[in-house]
Amino acid sequence: MPRSITPRTSLDNLKREAKRWLQAFRAGDDEARVRLAQAWPAAPQTPALRDVQRALALEYGLPGWQALSARLVAVATE
Repeated sequence: MPRSITPRTSLDNLKREAKRWLQAFRAGDDEARVRLAQAWPAAPQTPALRDVQRALALEYGLPGWQALSARLVAVATE
């Protein structure tokens, strides 16, 4: 089940979450690796920040970071 965007979800928080996730992945954290594989099975073996951001967007049921950013704007203006 995809995560849901609420009015309290902010792009800044999601950026920080993506950076923490990537940092954990690079540190060898098994949970970070499993999370990436579940969110995006075709993710690169050595992901960059943009790859983790895409996986984060996929967790929200969106195809990519730009779609996630646009959805955040739409929710904020509702």
